[in-house]
Amino acid sequence: MGAGLVSRDRVAVGLYVAVQQRDERRPVSELRGRRPAVAVRVNTVRRFSVDTSGAAQQEDVIRLVLRQRARQAHDSGYIVILGGLCAGVTEMHAWLRGYENYYTDFHSQAVLSENIMDKVVDLKMAYWEVALSQAGEYVDVVMEADDMAGQERLLISPRTYRQFIKPRHARLFNFIKTKAPVKLFFHSCGAIRPLLGDLIETGIDIINPVQKSAAGMDLNELKNEFGKDLVFWGGGVDTQRVFSKGSSEQVREDVKRSIDALAPGGGFIFGTVHNTQADVSPENFMTMWETLQDYGGYR
Repeated sequence: MGAGLVSRDRVAVGLYVAVQQRDERRPVSELRGRRPAVAVRVNTVRRFSVDTSGAAQQEDVIRLVLRQRARQAHDSGYIVILGGLCAGVTEMHAWLRGYENYYTDFHSQAVLSENIMDKVVDLKMAYWEVALSQAGEYVDVVMEADDMAGQERLLISPRTYRQFIKPRHARLFNFIKTKAPVKLFFHSCGAIRPLLGDLIETGIDIINPVQKSAAGMDLNELKNEFGKDLVFWGGGVDTQRVFSKGSSEQVREDVKRSIDALAPGGGFIFGTVHNTQADVSPENFMTMWETLQDYGGYR
């Protein structure tokens, strides 16, 4: 599955800071054999002109805009990525209850935890039902997320995840895939490695941001253990310690190490570890980009 998102010639690019057009002079990554694997969000490709004359109601206009933007991006040769409704299933539980209540709810009010997360899943499913019914034929990747780890360890135990959250992730992700033949991009920061096997079982196809500076997130080990099942989207340069604070040479070596670890055999979309921060110098950004261009070919 991983090789389906990258070509045999070049490492694909998925940055949150720029949209890169197809370059006809060199091989590009393709999905389903024809479209370039250059990631863009539907609402950031460009301001597409939309004919709304056939829609009488506001809801119909919204649906028509979504469909037309997705189709126009698709027809322009982009991979179309559709974002979700809100934060993750367990994140919304935490935000609604506050973190102190969130952590104790699993033990003292388990039914409440389950009811809150079930409602979040229901809302997300209602969103995806509408979104994919309108644009699913043009969408390649859908985005979901749940941040469940910190710098050093998980924020919840694997047992808690498997008992309370995993069944709800599985229900949501399986529902999405019944609505359109999409790949499922899942964002989860931090030291998430102990849950990657479980997340694969729930149906994710792509993991992001691959926070290699977190505990246990060694790229070579991740590739060896999960590379046959996951596409790694991110992990290209360490935004926490190297990208903003390191020298150009340190950035160059960090990018090369990431490509060496994650690119072999396909299944790697280059991106920074999360968003590029405001204190990254133009020199370091261009070093990252130029190193990718020079070193991002499959050998």
